[in-house]
Amino acid sequence: MKKHVLTSLAVAALLATVSFSSVGVKRASADYDYDNLRYYTVETVARSFSSETIPCTNMIETETVTQYRMPLYEATGYLTNCCGAVAGSIIVGFYDRYYPDLIPNWTPYSTVNNMYKFADQTHVPAVMEELYVLMRTNVDDVGVSQYDCRDGLQEYFNDRGRNLSYSSIEVGTQFNYQLYKQAIQANKPVIMFCTGLTLCLPGFSPSQQATIITKQAISGAHIVIGYGYTTLNYYNGDTIFRTEEYLLVSSGLASLRDAYINISSTDWLVDGYAVTVS
Repeated sequence: MKKHVLTSLAVAALLATVSFSSVGVKRASADYDYDNLRYYTVETVARSFSSETIPCTNMIETETVTQYRMPLYEATGYLTNCCGAVAGSIIVGFYDRYYPDLIPNWTPYSTVNNMYKFADQTHVPAVMEELYVLMRTNVDDVGVSQYDCRDGLQEYFNDRGRNLSYSSIEVGTQFNYQLYKQAIQANKPVIMFCTGLTLCLPGFSPSQQATIITKQAISGAHIVIGYGYTTLNYYNGDTIFRTEEYLLVSSGLASLRDAYINISSTDWLVDGYAVTVS
């Protein structure tokens, strides 16, 4: 079990959210042309910030994550509309632990605690640059298509003698939480193509006797990498009065790198795939 304690400084620094959608519901195809949707969100894309305060005497979190969690890389300043390349580099960094030299001449994790390091200034940006080209970023329009993103990432691994395959976490067009959980339990990252997303960060404040959820709503289409799931139980005394389920993601955004997505609804998900490398 894990308890998050939120300081007043953290609250002030991180007001943020993503729009929620009900599990098993896909946004109507009339709203979006999914096949031609372009993914491009970076820090400069318009975002709205908010927070929610839930009075409680305690909040306890129980999480399941991939081994050593996930790299938390973000966009470089000189690559435009690059969320595809950033998401791809996060997967490359994750698998470099098991297949060294996917990121040449750099170790993506600390030899002290085995946790993933933040990106350096040379090697990870070089991976992003290569993926940026392989994914045909900004070639047909701004950003990348889902298909070019997936194909470019696959080509990156193939060029290094590895096989990469995708397995959907949906049944039909509906998000399937069990398939997502199975991927995480099998130590596989999940690439998720999203639109109308709200990222969250919940934390319990002992001084306020409340859980404060900072939220960042992102306009535009974006790609995140799922690495876990978690249950939040809210207490009054010894009684649980509210329970919420979230996905844990590496967002690729500096403002909220390590983020939560509420799955009370899932209409933000266009498509999602567990990523297997061998």
